[in-house]
Amino acid sequence: MLYNGRLSEIQRVWYGIPQGSVLGPLLFAIYTAGVSSVIVNHGCRLQLYADDTQVYLSVPVDAVSSAPARLSHCIADVATWFSVNRLRLNPVKT
Repeated sequence: MLYNGRLSEIQRVWYGIPQGSVLGPLLFAIYTAGVSSVIVNHGCRLQLYADDTQVYLSVPVDAVSSAPARLSHCIADVATWFSVNRLRLNPVKT
């Protein structure tokens, strides 16, 4: 990047997306798109906003007892996906 007549140093990016880059939001969306299929494969639903993902499950009354286990398995697989893709899941928010 050129600023005030000076070039910034070139840095190799091994993984992830440089914070503050112009393409950051688009690259982040592409980079994290695979997590959606993990969630959907568990029969759960999701809402995405910026770098937040909300996973939820809607079940009929007669399936309420199995819902916590389904959601837990989904979250475990999401955590694995995050780890494999060098992302961190915030346990305080999960």
